[in-house]
Amino acid sequence: MKKLLKLLLFLAAAMPIVAAVDVDDYNADMDMQSEVTFAESQEATSLRGVSRFLEHQKLVVNLTCDKFPRVCRSKGSLGPDCCKKKCVNVKTDALNCNQCGRKCKKGEVCCKGKCVNVKTDARNCNQCGRKCGNGGHCCNGKCVDVKSDALNCNQCGHKCRYREICCKGKCVDAMYDKKNCGACKNKCKKGDLCVNGLCNYA
Repeated sequence: MKKLLKLLLFLAAAMPIVAAVDVDDYNADMDMQSEVTFAESQEATSLRGVSRFLEHQKLVVNLTCDKFPRVCRSKGSLGPDCCKKKCVNVKTDALNCNQCGRKCKKGEVCCKGKCVNVKTDARNCNQCGRKCGNGGHCCNGKCVDVKSDALNCNQCGHKCRYREICCKGKCVDAMYDKKNCGACKNKCKKGDLCVNGLCNYA
């Protein structure tokens, strides 16, 4: 009888401990489930955000200017004009110069909606808007004075011969020309000769 009583007292004392352990295990399981649920929720939210971003990007790519003209006026656009569903600038696009489909010839560029050859155009020499001043000519993309340039005397590409210089658009031999002795406009006096670019008495 005494042994039975001791056993009952022991069991009564152990019950709260077992209950406490079970409660702790339950709480730990719940915390773990809560963490997993939160992580899954975060991942789902992140995936939804990526999906929305990709859908937006796809929508932007599919916007063509023939249906949405404002696309060409947005930041980063290649130009304000729409040609064949593409944004271009008809003032500078050699394939659509001044209007859609108007192509510039080989060697020409589009300057302010006009096809020009920058190697010969004095108003757009070598590049759009570069003007040759003082009546200068554009020869091979370079501004020159054809009245004095021995490589382009009177016209582009006309070269003076060895020892000759260009005076007023004319090639002359400055070594023996009495009107241009040694330099343009350097005249020898009456009766003098021009020898080796110097005026001497005859």
